[in-house]
Amino acid sequence: MTTLVENLIVIISKLIKFISNTFNLGSGYTWPGHVALLVNPNFLKSRRIRFKKGVVLVSGTNGKTTTTKLITHLLEKSGYTVSHNKSGANLLNGIASSIILDFPAFGDLNRDFGVFEVDEGALPLVLSNLKASAVVLLNLSRDQLDRYGEVDIISEKWTKSLLSLNPAPTLIVDGDKDYFNSISQAFKGDTIAFGDSVDYLSRTTIKQLYACGEVACTGMHGANRLGSNSLLEGLVTGYIAGTDACKSIQKTRRELLPYTIRKSMGLSKISWLDLNDIKNSLKSLMWRDAGIERNERHLLEAEEMIEMWSSYVMDKEFSNPAGWELQNMLLVSKLIVTSARKRKESRGVHHRTDYQKTDNIHWKKHILIKK
Repeated sequence: MTTLVENLIVIISKLIKFISNTFNLGSGYTWPGHVALLVNPNFLKSRRIRFKKGVVLVSGTNGKTTTTKLITHLLEKSGYTVSHNKSGANLLNGIASSIILDFPAFGDLNRDFGVFEVDEGALPLVLSNLKASAVVLLNLSRDQLDRYGEVDIISEKWTKSLLSLNPAPTLIVDGDKDYFNSISQAFKGDTIAFGDSVDYLSRTTIKQLYACGEVACTGMHGANRLGSNSLLEGLVTGYIAGTDACKSIQKTRRELLPYTIRKSMGLSKISWLDLNDIKNSLKSLMWRDAGIERNERHLLEAEEMIEMWSSYVMDKEFSNPAGWELQNMLLVSKLIVTSARKRKESRGVHHRTDYQKTDNIHWKKHILIKK
């Protein structure tokens, strides 16, 4: 495609953004990229787009916005010029828009780095359009199943697209996530693994290093995290981390050696109990009967199944975390199902198909369950 046509694409796209902002027609951020890719589907492969040091793509279910901004900040503080999708528009047209808006009116785009946050479902398409020198994979969790499907489906798509790249980029993955093992083992290029564990005070296993908010990926909000709830997590865990850091700095005496865990319980008397089978069945049950859509029949069935499993598990003494974890899962599941059955209305993410309206008269209150 001629330089003149590419110049027109850039100018028209910038004009669309200007008109959208001037007349309050929405943010209009993705429209420049949408128009550019409509006119020229290979726009992002143009020789006029040059990232001299390379392109870094960051993808995952949680934390990609924060990670992208951190990488961009570090590079810019080091004196490099960076193009990135600061608006958070992380599909192909959003990334194309961020590149177009960085273009001069006439001339080529010359930056040291391109650092782009990428939606997990869009990563294969973005990889086929941008020549990445590094790909950062943070995590995968069940999110928007209607769009993406299960975690293994996304993982397989990632693996297929990464293996097709030549030359292969440097792959940077969270080493704590088992589902990245197959990708790392099959990948032909260089792989760098990262990861660390965090305790309840946001302390990592590295002395005096704290991690809180999305970078810790603690699962504090469970599987049903509402958008932007992670901001609240950052406030709470940030306060906890800051408080503990202040206390640790004030310590002048030699640190005590950590205590070892003392086993105060005997071995379970039920050696035939298949904990993994019950755990997996419980996960499926909660997703199926107490997930996004709920009703009395399914909740009652779930309650009966949980009671049955609890009769085998709750009175046992386990000597390993797997048993304790399952007992906690059964208890929490019972509380969720019982509360969902009692609340005969729909409110927020609690959607009852048999009580679809919000009932403020009877149910604008909290439900407390005690034993």
